[in-house]
Amino acid sequence: KQWYQRRVAITPGGIVKVHTTVNQKLTEDRTELNAITEGKPSTDFYLVKPPTFKSTFSTTDTPLKLFINETYSLARVVWFYLLESGIPFRKISIASREGSELMARVPPFYQYCIFVDETVTLGEPTAILRHLCNNYTKNYLMGSELSFVSQSFSWIHWASSVLHRDLYRLRNSGLTDEECPGLSQNSLDNLGARLDTLDRVLKGRSYLLGQRPYFCDTALAVMVDEVERVVALTDKWPHLNKWMERVKTQANWVKVVT
Repeated sequence: KQWYQRRVAITPGGIVKVHTTVNQKLTEDRTELNAITEGKPSTDFYLVKPPTFKSTFSTTDTPLKLFINETYSLARVVWFYLLESGIPFRKISIASREGSELMARVPPFYQYCIFVDETVTLGEPTAILRHLCNNYTKNYLMGSELSFVSQSFSWIHWASSVLHRDLYRLRNSGLTDEECPGLSQNSLDNLGARLDTLDRVLKGRSYLLGQRPYFCDTALAVMVDEVERVVALTDKWPHLNKWMERVKTQANWVKVVT
């Protein structure tokens, strides 16, 4: 057990974070360790066996399309998951001609992110992630046990509703303090309270659900990065800061978030 703790962090579903060179194939109950590095260290945040897709297609003939406004943090969460899971898809600007034509046919709240899978069209990030997990990835990066999957989606829902709502009110209300006294300070206080909550949760653990990373860490970190552009992550939240440093080591972080 101590040997495992020193060298790898293994999640249900076979997610492995490699800390040192691993020359021996590792096994553990309830996990599928089919992607262990052989003879060389890995810098990947997640190291997993690729999920099995319901059909075989490439990026040229894939039915999956993601129409996205890349400045929208929740849309970047969906983009991040598609990249991490290795699902072939087409990323299209929502401002493109094809995106504009689609916007005219969907509900008005589909503003920043639209996902199309043949006859299915979705515009809410959490619903898109659930569709991908149910139909393609078998809850890849969410956990192989129902309890972990439920907790993962609970955190993602919290990020996309509570945290996103407070951030939106601060940045996009369009009201000045003269028009609505105390609005900015109230929004800042709310965001500060959310960060306090996260810091308490992360005390004594490396990730949201313990010592192993799940995609809920990535999804929430994308949102916290957006908050960080408004509220500096000071030493007041030491556990939150260390967690952000760990999550930002992912290879796709620079591509999607930075």
